[in-house]
Amino acid sequence: MTYPYRIFLSYARADKDLVQRVAEILADLGMEPLWDVNIQAGKPFTAEIKEMISRAHLFMPVMSVNALTRPWVHQEIGFAIALNLPILPLSIGQLPDQMIAGHQSLYIHEDLSNLEQAIRSTRLDLLVIPPEPKPIGLLTIIQSPEDRAKKIGELCTWLIDSMGAYGMVRIQARYSTFAIPTASIRDSIWDVREGNRKRTDAHRRVLREERLATERHARKAGCKLMIDHNAPIGADRDNEARRVRLSMLVEFMRSMSDNQLKVVLSPRAQDTNLQIVGDHFLAEAVGHRAEGYVNTIINAHAPTVLRKVSEFDRLFDELHAENPMTLAQVIAIIEQSMG
Repeated sequence: MTYPYRIFLSYARADKDLVQRVAEILADLGMEPLWDVNIQAGKPFTAEIKEMISRAHLFMPVMSVNALTRPWVHQEIGFAIALNLPILPLSIGQLPDQMIAGHQSLYIHEDLSNLEQAIRSTRLDLLVIPPEPKPIGLLTIIQSPEDRAKKIGELCTWLIDSMGAYGMVRIQARYSTFAIPTASIRDSIWDVREGNRKRTDAHRRVLREERLATERHARKAGCKLMIDHNAPIGADRDNEARRVRLSMLVEFMRSMSDNQLKVVLSPRAQDTNLQIVGDHFLAEAVGHRAEGYVNTIINAHAPTVLRKVSEFDRLFDELHAENPMTLAQVIAIIEQSMG
């Protein structure tokens, strides 16, 4: 069900009959149209108009030939802009003019025959409550493992929630993001996983969020993992820490189908720590230390990301051709190595 947004209709007096029909269509769609017919007799007109505009979730100027020549329509537009209200012009047979030229319009037939469909096809929720801006620019250098996890999680979430986009997850790493627990950060599994090098609650939280956000993409768009289950995890972490990480990874693998998940086991996985989501962004870490990778380059330059996708797929296919395995076979090998 659509939220009953209050929508202020700004129009020229000559278009009153037209706007009456617009208001009826909006009301039928569950909205609450606000316009000057709502003003009670004896009320100060200008003050009431400003009050209605300030109460609106969305400002909708009905731009017609008549409206373009009426100064008070543009005054109302200026007031709405000053209040930083979302603006959705209805252009009746022509483009928006002057102050609203920078706003995307709905182009409506003069008989309003396409208005209902145009409104239904518009994400009013994203106009009223705009999505968060992209968490990074085209190229960002992250200098701590905690910030790395935070940015990857934010980007994965932003792609889905703001752009409606999912992307295949490609990872070349020792164990991958899917070796991170999904359990509460207070769960003892985190202590076992970390061995003698405990992480802060804040670090655990962003790691968990990274795992969950990445998994949303993997389940929707698929996943390719290039990992090395025999890779060491550091002298300060015992075999139990390694076993817990691999058990998390196996748990994820068991939840995926052969169509969703492809895995290659190879020492080449240790050549880098690379995560690519669709052709949207990549995160490549360098400078590994006991506490994690100290520097990560996050790149959202589309041609560069696409080139990395091609390079990843080429290596993945080469390694898979050398030693083809089903997902069940991969799981069996990993579990055998866990002891």
